[in-house]
Amino acid sequence: MRIDQWLTSSVVLFAVACTGSDDAPTPPVEDSSVAEAASDTLAPDTAAPDTELPDTVVLDTAMSDTAVVETSDAADSAVVDAADTSVLPDTSVTDTFVADTFVADTFVADTADTAMPDAATDSATLSCGSAPYQLFDPLAAMKVLPNTADVTVTVNTCPTTAVIIPNGVNRTMSVQRSTPFFTIATQPGSLPHLSIEQNVTISAFAKLAHLVTMYPTTAAPPLLPTWDPTKHALLRMVVNASTGAGACNAKDGVTYAVPGHTEAVVTYTGGGTATAGGGDATAWIRLDTTGTRTTPEYVTVTQTKSGCKVGLTSTDRLFLTGRAPIAIGHLTMAMGGEVQNP
Repeated sequence: MRIDQWLTSSVVLFAVACTGSDDAPTPPVEDSSVAEAASDTLAPDTAAPDTELPDTVVLDTAMSDTAVVETSDAADSAVVDAADTSVLPDTSVTDTFVADTFVADTFVADTADTAMPDAATDSATLSCGSAPYQLFDPLAAMKVLPNTADVTVTVNTCPTTAVIIPNGVNRTMSVQRSTPFFTIATQPGSLPHLSIEQNVTISAFAKLAHLVTMYPTTAAPPLLPTWDPTKHALLRMVVNASTGAGACNAKDGVTYAVPGHTEAVVTYTGGGTATAGGGDATAWIRLDTTGTRTTPEYVTVTQTKSGCKVGLTSTDRLFLTGRAPIAIGHLTMAMGGEVQNP
């Protein structure tokens, strides 16, 4: 019930209640039609009083809208730009005086230039001397013990021209014909090698093979215990035999002597007093000499076998001179001859 309805009802009830009187009630008028002897049985109203409570007024508790101030559009705060400090003013630094220190020059005398041979770094054929040439192909290096260092080969008649032979590779070289020469081969860790003297006098062969053999520097003392590389030279001897039958067709029994070198020490392979047969028909000769690589001493060797002739054949003389260059601390190889019938 709304409050206005409740107020209206209350006024009406209050008006009704106020219409009565404080006087005693008026008795009813006697009705002759009703026996008066009968008692009045009308009971008073026993109904419980009306307990209906008036409506309780409840005030509207709805809250009024609260205004929220908008803050999203707040005024920007001004930020003052900082001064640019990237460039600093120059700072003056006083120069410090340092007195010069006198240092005396050290005099170093110039040494004579050493001629170095030109090295062939590819497979191109180098030429020594002038035409006509004899081509040596292959020009090869054999190592008695494994040694992978390069072998350098020159010719005494043109020492500034060199052929470099890498490990496991063959090279070529052309040398002037009809001119005596010998080759020089060097390798780190090996005895320097000289070939016997050669002189190719014919043009019958388009090419000839040439082999240099490198022995380790430790090889000489076991072969010749009295070897002294400061005054001795080594000469390697080999012997061949002509084909056929008989004593003069065998390589054993050859002895060697070097004219002009009574001090020569000859050591035959196998420890005998002459060459052995088969593949052991070799010998080493130790010689005293003053020869050098650039100015060697040339020697010949007498080769003897009883009942036979030993030496170069007529064909050998088309390529060899029969002499061997020797030098201090060098190994010359290989000189020899062929056992023939007299």
